[in-house]
Amino acid sequence: MNASISIKVFILFVLSFLFLLNFSSAAKLPHQGRVLISGVPFHGEGFFAFALISQTGEILWNHEGGIGVEPSDVLSIPVEQGFYSIVLGDSEIEGIATLPDEIFELNAGVSLRIWFDDGTNGKEQLGKDQPLLVAPYALSSLRPSSYQYLEQLVADLNDVSLLTGEPINELVERLSLVAKQTEDGGIIAYGMLSDEIKDDLNRTITMSMLDQPILDDLNRTITMGMLEQAILDDLNRTITMSMLDQPILDDLNRTITMGMLEQAILDDLNRTITM
Repeated sequence: MNASISIKVFILFVLSFLFLLNFSSAAKLPHQGRVLISGVPFHGEGFFAFALISQTGEILWNHEGGIGVEPSDVLSIPVEQGFYSIVLGDSEIEGIATLPDEIFELNAGVSLRIWFDDGTNGKEQLGKDQPLLVAPYALSSLRPSSYQYLEQLVADLNDVSLLTGEPINELVERLSLVAKQTEDGGIIAYGMLSDEIKDDLNRTITMSMLDQPILDDLNRTITMGMLEQAILDDLNRTITMSMLDQPILDDLNRTITMGMLEQAILDDLNRTITM
């Protein structure tokens, strides 16, 4: 195996979650992710292997149905611009074994481990084991009706992660921080924002970045008829000496000497006036 590829290849995991199909004894684990090689999205046929890991590092299940061992074979999955998806536990997909739901009933804190082979450098593990963020509620026919909202949250986190490339665990941490701030008074602090949002807020906006309707509005001629009455009243009000700032009063009352006048004014003052 090429040792350098472990540094150059990394994956941005998209949230995986569990649900029971018709409340049978087999669970299904939809998973989506992204693979980058040297910062460039991998595109083509990728070869993957998957396993569920206990909190102590034991392999509880691999995609071939094995227990306690790494999968010996890989799954061929099409990858488009770095993105791929698979449903683990779906035995209708060639090479994937059923996923017993008792794995989640008997084991807390299950994580997903993934291996990847680009067809050149051999199979190796991608990043750290990824905790499954949604768990036992999905494995019970007595799950609360509110679970549909949790499923929607999972889908939304998937979408955000795919669009931004930000790992799910960081999105969840930020969401938790937002929830805490909401409990404390609903304040969203600057430190809660991602670097991308901060950069966008602080960037310089140039004229070329504005839409044409905005440019047209900035360049339009403003007539008196377009002004509100309050502005018109302010423009037409009488300005008295008491309304002026002291520097302006000082400038109005200063002594003007000949040396302060422009030549044209001096010439006009010194010209000969005839009858």
